[in-house]
Amino acid sequence: MGDTGIGVLLLGLRKGRGWSQQKVADEYNAREGRAAMTGKEIGRYEREARIPDPYTRSHLAQVFAVDVGVLDRAVALTKRRRGGGDGAEDPDGLAVPSPAERSVAGAVSADASSSAEFARFITQRNADEVVVEQLEADVARLARSYVSHPLLELYVEIKHLRDGAFDLLRGRQRPWQTSDLYVSAARLCGLCAHVCLDLGHYDSAATHARTARACAEAAGHEGMLA
Repeated sequence: MGDTGIGVLLLGLRKGRGWSQQKVADEYNAREGRAAMTGKEIGRYEREARIPDPYTRSHLAQVFAVDVGVLDRAVALTKRRRGGGDGAEDPDGLAVPSPAERSVAGAVSADASSSAEFARFITQRNADEVVVEQLEADVARLARSYVSHPLLELYVEIKHLRDGAFDLLRGRQRPWQTSDLYVSAARLCGLCAHVCLDLGHYDSAATHARTARACAEAAGHEGMLA
């Protein structure tokens, strides 16, 4: 598997078991203890429209009963083919070409650009189908856990859920679901801002906060705006 990119690798592992993409998602959710993964997301990984981060790869390795290093090497190969250097990653799964970006400071600053891109995107398009209740429950759990769990441990999951909410909002869904998704995205961006404040990265915190406000405005949620 040494010369196989992550998309081809995941596709081969799935087909080798005769599973559908939804079956992989179900197995993933059973191991993670949540219901956030979807068959559509597995399809994105197989097409390499998205690259699974270290947190996601650890669960995918369990699903397919392979060493996580196999998935890590496949990701590194995919990134090299895209011109991403040696495929190095920081603790949050962001590709980093320089030593500075391998630090927490570099990771947090680089990640803020994702929120900035989504703020620009909000005025252009709508969103996707989703079971909103699970996302809201996950956001509430993270908000409760924030004061008692390691900062970077929560940041990985906050980022994972926030990016998932952004992806859902890039598709289509019923209007009331769109509003609920924007509220969840606003809360997750708010948590990202808190992480940045705790780390002393005030510019990144402001970027996340502006995106949170943009999401709250899109939802028409007065409480979140306040």
